[in-house]
Amino acid sequence: VMACVCRILSLSTSSATSSVMSAKVLLRSGSDNFPEAISGANDSSASTHEAIREHADASGVGTLLHWSLSEKKPLLLPNKRAFRTWNPALTLNVGSWVCAPMMVGSKVLGAVAAYHPSEEWVYDDEDLSHLQALADYAAIALENKEVNAQLKSMVEVGRELSSNIQLNEDEVLALIRAQLRPLMRTDNMYIALYDKTQPIRFGLVYENGTRLNDWMPTAGGTSRMWWIILNGQPLIHHTREAGEKWYSEVERHNAAPVIFSSYLGAPMTACGETIGVIALYHPEQEYAFTDADLDILVPLARYAGIALYNAQLYRAARSDVIAAQKVATLGTAMGAIQHRVYNTLTFIAPLVAGLRRRIDVRDETVRQILDDIEQNVNFTSTLISRLSGLSTEGGTTRIALGAIFQKIVEMASSRFRGVAFTLDLDSDLPAFIAFEAQLTEIFTNLVENACRAVYGREDARVIFSGNYDITTDQIVVRVEDNGAGIDPKVRANLFIKPMPSLSQDGIPSSGLGLWLSRLILAKMGGTIALEATNAHGTIFIITLPVQTVSSGGEL
Repeated sequence: VMACVCRILSLSTSSATSSVMSAKVLLRSGSDNFPEAISGANDSSASTHEAIREHADASGVGTLLHWSLSEKKPLLLPNKRAFRTWNPALTLNVGSWVCAPMMVGSKVLGAVAAYHPSEEWVYDDEDLSHLQALADYAAIALENKEVNAQLKSMVEVGRELSSNIQLNEDEVLALIRAQLRPLMRTDNMYIALYDKTQPIRFGLVYENGTRLNDWMPTAGGTSRMWWIILNGQPLIHHTREAGEKWYSEVERHNAAPVIFSSYLGAPMTACGETIGVIALYHPEQEYAFTDADLDILVPLARYAGIALYNAQLYRAARSDVIAAQKVATLGTAMGAIQHRVYNTLTFIAPLVAGLRRRIDVRDETVRQILDDIEQNVNFTSTLISRLSGLSTEGGTTRIALGAIFQKIVEMASSRFRGVAFTLDLDSDLPAFIAFEAQLTEIFTNLVENACRAVYGREDARVIFSGNYDITTDQIVVRVEDNGAGIDPKVRANLFIKPMPSLSQDGIPSSGLGLWLSRLILAKMGGTIALEATNAHGTIFIITLPVQTVSSGGEL
């Protein structure tokens, strides 16, 4: 574009004067107020460009160019008297000068200038009019080139980020920076990750080109970031003065602000929520970032937010698949060993009965040993039967939770004598389609856990409560006991892995219950959580989405 402008200038002025005319096209730099590129009209060689640059510095024409850039106005100085009138303090080795800014709207992209080093009256108002028209066309060409380049970059960035959902968080953040580097300066930058339920994290931080791990800003250095998060808007400071002004107007309470010479930040969003901030800064150089950089960073930050969100969804979905595979594997394994286990248990039970007939059962120790053997055989047999039933259950059926709870309570009452059970169910609990064995297993586990927690207490009680939440179309069930609560050491892993245990009265637990319940409910679209636990008891809460329970599927 610059070469084309210079060529047109050369052709348009060749008949006006026989003297050598010099032309300049300056593109305004994104990092400061000085020209980024200079082209000469008469020669495109590097040596000629350098000579023109040196001549501009020596002759002082740079002052004239920068005036047109900053004031956004054309300038015609046809003779040396006009130079002296314009600025008496300026000494120039130029006979005649004409210059026009290249602008699109109010945005200045550069300036086009033509001058003669000695001859006066080379240019007049008509030349200025022609030059301004040429500058306007050149500005449009440059703007189109920039827009096309940005669009192409954005398409590439979007494609790259959206096609890598299998990456983990660190890999996504590194990819974001890699996509940003060709477009703007990334030596000093950070990516902050925001979640309403957790403290803010700085997933990626670079300072002077070096990555910093476990970095946290000073207390006064987070105001810009929080402003972007809370307002969901980008922020740019071209100069240190602009940063100081912003702090004085917006963050007056900040007693120790961290101010950079240049700052650029944009929110990362997903599903209408701000999930983080991408920010770039320069501690010393002003105008390190332009409004054009802001136009690039804003959509890129959106792409980045979507990429992070998609990666999270992918990991969550993958976890669900792994969980389903674990349950399926468990069912397959139980089916394979069921026959062998039952044969073993069948072999043990008659031997215990035979021992009772042949030995002196009046011995308390011997009798206790035999009782323990029978109890564990029965427990293992029951456990195998329940897990096998989960893996071989046929289809779904119409479920009435009240009937299931009543059956579970009757079974628990015969096993855990002395425990008082209460059913507090709303009469309008809706029936729904689901796998009965799966639901029975979930609530049997919870009731048995509650019974173990209170077994042996004089006031031992377990309460079943359930209601229908019409706003969410969910059935909400609570299982409450008045035991001593759950040990804080094991709370964090209640639903993560099997945790075998033994109650105070020696009643064994496989530890599979809560872990298996979470997996089953996840397939149904439901949830299970520890709502409360303390020295006065424990409450578990379960939600069952009525419309989606039937999607639980076979294990």
